[in-house]
Amino acid sequence: MIVQGRETVEREIKRVSSVEITLEEVAALFNYEDVEAFFAAVGFGDVSSESIATKILEAERQRRPDDLLAPVTTRQAPPTPRPAEGIDIMGTGGLLVHLARCCSPVVGEPIVGYITRGRGVTVHRADCPNVLNARERERLINVSWGEPTEQRFQVPVMINAYDRPGLLRDIAAVVADEHLSMSNVNTSARDNIVTFLVTMEITDLTQLGRVLYKISQIPNVIEARRRASS
Repeated sequence: MIVQGRETVEREIKRVSSVEITLEEVAALFNYEDVEAFFAAVGFGDVSSESIATKILEAERQRRPDDLLAPVTTRQAPPTPRPAEGIDIMGTGGLLVHLARCCSPVVGEPIVGYITRGRGVTVHRADCPNVLNARERERLINVSWGEPTEQRFQVPVMINAYDRPGLLRDIAAVVADEHLSMSNVNTSARDNIVTFLVTMEITDLTQLGRVLYKISQIPNVIEARRRASS
């Protein structure tokens, strides 16, 4: 059990840690002075892999919070992720959580968490292609929506319609009637069909469905649907 527990701890360190952390430091996070006793507890199942990952991530956040909140450096730095208020992470507490921009999950939708190295947990829709195609399945954890909050969610929307005067005004009127805001409006036209790519700030899935239905009923509108974030 000690050997099995050690292998589990080493695997979790490799899986989620972005900084150097020793086995003794991980044991101390669970108030174990004897590291072999800690390994045994892990081996017997008294300490779960998920709780080990959580403790490591929490320790990293406390050790260097500025780095954890900074966007990851890639060829083009992505926007800073939005904090995900009102989300409960099963088996964790106070863990840094972000909503994935690739699928923009909304309250009421099935969701799943993905443990990232040094950035806490990113929450995706359960049907997000990035989750379904994830190679490291062990990074996925169960998450659920928490108590309702006043938080608004940015949702990308596509509207296709036959062009006519006053079309955008009618769409904006529907959005205003729902007391929503609409931003990042991009328009393109081809063969008398105009496409609006917009971002709406909504409070929950019900509201999103309602506003999309109302827009689809506007004369000349072909479809109004949610789209994947760019």
